[in-house]
Amino acid sequence: MRSTRRNGVWLVLALALMLCTAYPASADAALLARGCSKAKFIELRLSAVATVTSVRNMTCLQARRVVRRYGRSTRGETFRVGGRFTLGTFRCRVLRVGYEDATARCRRRSAVFRVGYGA
Repeated sequence: MRSTRRNGVWLVLALALMLCTAYPASADAALLARGCSKAKFIELRLSAVATVTSVRNMTCLQARRVVRRYGRSTRGETFRVGGRFTLGTFRCRVLRVGYEDATARCRRRSAVFRVGYGA
């Protein structure tokens, strides 16, 4: 009876150790969204001006490169709330449309960024 209890305790401790090493605290920090500088504009892409506002699982520079490279050849609806379009391999969805601007969220697998664009 005692050996069964000891084996159960060791099993629980081993399971707890596996969970702690599988999900380190630093992995959660990498998933948090980071803000990007709104002073860095990308001209004549998506509209007259575009800027990347935040990123997750990528850098701001990588997101700006995507907008710069594929911003002229978007396919879909870029100025309707709920509209969908693509930027290269990123699928984007329009979140907000104002009088002269719009905001979209673009995603490819776990890499996500938000972009604001307009006149």
